[in-house]
Amino acid sequence: EVLLDDREDVRPGAKFADLDLIGLPYQLVVGPRGLENKEVEVKQRANDEKTLVPLGDITAWMTQRVSEALQVV
Repeated sequence: EVLLDDREDVRPGAKFADLDLIGLPYQLVVGPRGLENKEVEVKQRANDEKTLVPLGDITAWMTQRVSEALQVV
Protein backbone atom coordinates (compact mmCIF):
# COMPACT_ATOMS: atom_id res chain seq x y z
CA GLU A 1 0.00 0.00 0.00
CA VAL A 2 1.32 3.45 -0.89
CA LEU A 3 0.59 6.79 0.73
CA LEU A 4 1.43 9.92 -1.25
CA ASP A 5 1.68 13.08 0.82
CA ASP A 6 1.28 15.84 -1.74
CA ARG A 7 0.04 18.52 0.64
CA GLU A 8 1.38 21.82 -0.64
CA ASP A 9 0.59 23.84 2.49
CA VAL A 10 2.71 21.65 4.83
CA ARG A 11 6.49 21.83 5.24
CA PRO A 12 8.53 18.65 4.65
CA GLY A 13 9.43 18.27 8.34
CA ALA A 14 5.76 18.12 9.31
CA LYS A 15 5.10 15.57 6.56
CA PHE A 16 7.95 13.38 7.80
CA ALA A 17 6.68 13.64 11.39
CA ASP A 18 3.20 12.58 10.27
CA LEU A 19 4.64 9.58 8.41
CA ASP A 20 6.58 8.53 11.51
CA LEU A 21 3.35 8.65 13.54
CA ILE A 22 1.56 6.51 10.98
CA GLY A 23 4.41 4.01 11.15
CA LEU A 24 5.07 3.31 7.48
CA PRO A 25 8.18 1.10 7.13
CA TYR A 26 9.70 3.09 4.25
CA GLN A 27 9.71 6.71 3.21
CA LEU A 28 10.59 7.54 -0.38
CA VAL A 29 11.63 11.15 -0.79
CA VAL A 30 11.55 12.56 -4.30
CA GLY A 31 12.65 16.15 -4.44
CA PRO A 32 14.17 18.60 -6.91
CA ARG A 33 17.77 17.71 -5.97
CA GLY A 34 17.09 13.99 -6.24
CA LEU A 35 15.35 14.38 -9.57
CA GLU A 36 18.28 16.42 -10.85
CA ASN A 37 20.60 13.55 -9.82
CA LYS A 38 18.07 10.93 -10.99
CA GLU A 39 17.81 9.31 -7.55
CA VAL A 40 15.31 8.70 -4.77
CA GLU A 41 16.13 8.87 -1.07
CA VAL A 42 14.71 5.89 0.83
CA LYS A 43 14.51 5.98 4.63
CA GLN A 44 13.91 2.77 6.53
CA ARG A 45 11.88 3.53 9.63
CA ALA A 46 13.20 0.52 11.59
CA ASN A 47 16.78 1.79 11.71
CA ASP A 48 16.66 5.35 10.28
CA GLU A 49 19.01 4.19 7.51
CA LYS A 50 18.91 6.39 4.42
CA THR A 51 19.82 5.04 0.99
CA LEU A 52 20.03 6.81 -2.35
CA VAL A 53 18.58 4.59 -5.08
CA PRO A 54 18.81 5.39 -8.81
CA LEU A 55 15.42 6.50 -10.09
CA GLY A 56 15.33 3.75 -12.72
CA ASP A 57 15.98 1.06 -10.08
CA ILE A 58 13.53 2.12 -7.36
CA THR A 59 10.73 -0.27 -8.34
CA ALA A 60 13.02 -3.33 -8.35
CA TRP A 61 14.76 -2.14 -5.17
CA MET A 62 11.47 -1.76 -3.26
CA THR A 63 10.06 -5.01 -4.66
CA GLN A 64 13.14 -6.82 -3.35
CA ARG A 65 12.81 -5.28 0.14
CA VAL A 66 9.10 -6.12 0.38
CA SER A 67 9.76 -9.65 -0.84
CA GLU A 68 12.47 -10.11 1.81
CA ALA A 69 10.17 -8.76 4.52
CA LEU A 70 7.40 -11.17 3.53
CA GLN A 71 9.80 -14.13 3.72
CA VAL A 72 10.67 -13.23 7.32
CA VAL A 73 7.03 -13.42 8.41
